[in-house]
Amino acid sequence: MAKFCPHCGATIEDDAVLCVSCGRQVAAVAAPGAAGSSGAGKAMSIVGLVLGIVALVFCWFPYFSMWPAIPGLILSIIGKKKLAEVGAPTGAAMAGLILSIIALAVSIIVLIACLACASSLSGWESYSSW
Repeated sequence: MAKFCPHCGATIEDDAVLCVSCGRQVAAVAAPGAAGSSGAGKAMSIVGLVLGIVALVFCWFPYFSMWPAIPGLILSIIGKKKLAEVGAPTGAAMAGLILSIIALAVSIIVLIACLACASSLSGWESYSSW
């Protein structure tokens, strides 16, 4: 079935985007990644960012902050990868990645400090008798 240009009336191909006669656009051009693949990457990036923020807030409680930090790290990496594939901005994914790494590092340092303090108190009983 023949299609006609709405601007000049020339006959064009059915799947044509531009008119060969006048050069004007006759069909909408789909943006790269418009099929929804950036939506999943964006959602994962935002969830990773939120989990990174929660982990950073609770990083002073080592066991509580590791639960949101590890999934935040994973979701931020996956979201960044999906957004980079379609050429979308990866700022939220990078922020979630950085926050999750910082929260995990601080949480591990606090855990080691707590264990060191607890082990130093184990000999305290021998000094309390005098």
